Amino acid sequence: MNELFKIYKVDHFEAEKIDQSPNNPHQHDFEELIIGIKGQLMHFIDFETQTINAPFISFVSKGKIHRASPKKVEGECDFWVIRFKTEFIPEITFQLYNYYHAQANFRLTTSYAIQRLDTLCRLIYEEYVRQNSELAIIKDLLTALLTVIESERKKG
Repeated sequence: MNELFKIYKVDHFEAEKIDQSPNNPHQHDFEELIIGIKGQLMHFIDFETQTINAPFISFVSKGKIHRASPKKVEGECDFWVIRFKTEFIPEITFQLYNYYHAQANFRLTTSYAIQRLDTLCRLIYEEYVRQNSELAIIKDLLTALLTVIESERKKG
């Protein structure tokens, strides 16, 4: 990935496309955060396959070998995928490694939590696609998103 930051959606069409393409285990030169709102993620990471139903959070640190396969549940799949270089928010990345070193995936327990995360992702996406997007705004919103995720992780 050449840019510092990227955000996009995986819907049921994209999930089908991924399912029909070669999807071998691989590693990235960036951090990846997947926020599952609807659907299911079959995730091969740390040489184990885990299947997690939405709502969930999945964090893949740079260099980890993994394979993520989004799946539809009742015809629906709705994920946010956020990718960022370590240097984009170095002060947070170290904490992410510590929190998710042994557990890459966790389920969210309340609908309120997923609504807040979805709203933050929408705000980040709207700024990202603007013609003159401001990386400082994206960075602050991403930091807020990660703070909410950490709060939910502690509750779970």
